[in-house]
Amino acid sequence: MIPTFPEFKKIDIKDRVSVESYTHHHSPYSDFNFTSLWAWDTSNERMISELNGNLIVRFTDYSSHEPFLSFLGANERNKTARKLIEFSTANGLPTTLRLMPEISVGNLAAEEFVVEEDRDNFDYITSVYRLHTYSGEELAAKRRQHSLFLRKHTNFLFSQIDLSNKKTTKDIRNLFSTWLVNKNGNLCVEEEHEFNALQRCLTTHASSLIVTGIFIEEFLAAFWVLEDIGNGYAISHFEKANLDKYIGIFPFLKQKTAEILHKRDLVYVNLEQDLGIPGLRKNKKSYYPQHFLKKFTVSLR
Repeated sequence: MIPTFPEFKKIDIKDRVSVESYTHHHSPYSDFNFTSLWAWDTSNERMISELNGNLIVRFTDYSSHEPFLSFLGANERNKTARKLIEFSTANGLPTTLRLMPEISVGNLAAEEFVVEEDRDNFDYITSVYRLHTYSGEELAAKRRQHSLFLRKHTNFLFSQIDLSNKKTTKDIRNLFSTWLVNKNGNLCVEEEHEFNALQRCLTTHASSLIVTGIFIEEFLAAFWVLEDIGNGYAISHFEKANLDKYIGIFPFLKQKTAEILHKRDLVYVNLEQDLGIPGLRKNKKSYYPQHFLKKFTVSLR
């Protein structure tokens, strides 16, 4: 049971049905996806509430872990935004609402609120069909990388990964560690946070999770963790690969995974946001998204 604002409760794995009773009515914004909400709450600080039929979330920033408020919904938006900002002011929280979905900022009173696009947190929505076929001139580079992987590697196995198998979940964790060493040589705070979030995600054992991987010489070389969230959408949660050793493995993994998504009648994949990280933005843009799910910040004038 989600309490009524200003009461909050810490998000719990048992809250999935309650949270999804709100989120399933709206576009699949990554931040409000239950698996994402729970998995990334590695410090057990995120909280949820309800106000005017809207889902209220007390988030913690993905990098700084600073708390802030946001909401998903279209009911009494002016009253809801005003209440959250008043609460934030009284309780020493940032007075700017963040990660605000487009549905939540529609028709906010311009004379009262400043609404600004938050480009770093736009969700990238790509077509399953385009991932499946890499059709069109824009994706020619992906076709070349896909072909390069096949030319260089013949002894591989692509398969879905069974999360109840302890060996394969251990393989995922080992590959994440290999990725860290290749990238930094050590584990920094942000990546430890991501690693812990990945482990929380894997332990949900949600039936909606789709995990695929490529094994080369019996070793896991790449994996992708997604979720079938209904209404024709999947959402990407985690992906890692030994890129130093296997060039072109990600375009190949995405193409093969898209075959599975296509068979499940999924139409779009939410690749989540780029957080303003240049390399991440370049990578996500390289798949030429169909559209964005825009997010905004909201503050008082």
